[in-house]
Amino acid sequence: MNNVALIGIGETHMGNSHGLSTLELQSQAAMAAIKDAGLTKQQIDGLIVAPSIADNFMMPSMTLADYMGIANLGYSTSLALGGIGGCA
Repeated sequence: MNNVALIGIGETHMGNSHGLSTLELQSQAAMAAIKDAGLTKQQIDGLIVAPSIADNFMMPSMTLADYMGIANLGYSTSLALGGIGGCA
């Protein structure tokens, strides 16, 4: 069995996005969570993304990974369940 740790939290400023795209906002929050966890994006091997309702990306988790330059993911998925769901 693999050891699993869910660590780090990040969020963006609430309110006017000042022209930032949804990918920019998601990336800001993800980078804040990675920093909070004491990791680098090169250490990320799994990504779970809540898709934006403003965009219609076919594969939101892979779109964000590509945008952020995160490679070699062992797992990625998107959950459109308002934060509720099971992943393994």
